[in-house]
Amino acid sequence: MQHLSGRFNRPPRRLAKAAVRRLIDHYYWAGKRTFYQRLIRQRYRQRASEVLRTSEPALYQSMREMLAALGLDVELPHKKFGDALFLLTYFRQHRPRLILECGAGLSTLVFAYAMNEARVADGYRGRIISMEQDNEFLKYCVQPYLTDTQLQNVEFHSSSTAQEYFLDEKTGVGYIGDFYTDVPINAYDLIFIDGPVNHHGVQVALPDSTRITERGKTFSADYLNVLRTIEETVPVVIDQRLDTRWKIVELVHGSQMERYHYAAMKFEIAVSPKNVAALKRLPVQTIDKGESLYLPLGQKSPPRPSNL
Repeated sequence: MQHLSGRFNRPPRRLAKAAVRRLIDHYYWAGKRTFYQRLIRQRYRQRASEVLRTSEPALYQSMREMLAALGLDVELPHKKFGDALFLLTYFRQHRPRLILECGAGLSTLVFAYAMNEARVADGYRGRIISMEQDNEFLKYCVQPYLTDTQLQNVEFHSSSTAQEYFLDEKTGVGYIGDFYTDVPINAYDLIFIDGPVNHHGVQVALPDSTRITERGKTFSADYLNVLRTIEETVPVVIDQRLDTRWKIVELVHGSQMERYHYAAMKFEIAVSPKNVAALKRLPVQTIDKGESLYLPLGQKSPPRPSNL
């Protein structure tokens, strides 16, 4: 039996994977639970702010103006500087040519800036399909802070949103998903999830009227919708949406890559269309719309930029 000892000493792969995911969940949590979480993330934001200020002064200045328009203190090492450094680094490493951005904002500025930089350097050509549900936010808080050449990289889509029930027919697991209704069908190189607005306390009835989902949080479901319309694996970066990360991982069968970026609070996963073959979308009748977890800032009537 000596030759079997190695097998029995190794933990089962499924158990090991579950343990790793639980550890990731602990570190992914955005709440201020422990001093070392706050310390690591604060230092990352400080470093990101300094790197952008010294190495990318044009981007840094545009960011400050955009953040000021949103009513944020630009003198603090805001987490948005960490977001920007992460996205800029990601773009330079992977150079995606077609990006689906779910939720316009700072990420639009960063991707458009990086695309211009790459085009000047080596003739790169890219495109951002930017989805947004709040026209006021686009008009006053995003578009004014992109240069004319940066705007040429962006195709803005103002879209309504909807909810459906996403059911895994293999496991019976299902969740209510928010998604944009007018996402163009394309073979995207990257999907960035920071929208649409998710809700808490939603309650819906399924079509057969025999089952009502429990109240809970919705998740951002556009990634799953895109996977159902394409043939190739596409990576997604999820921005600080813990419920979306959990539910996507539960609803897909396997993934080619999962990676968590702790200091930047980003989750990266790559899934192929075959991993969602058992996924079914069911229309729902809304009983209680619940409450928005975070309204788009445009709905909070942010101050209009002074240059308009």
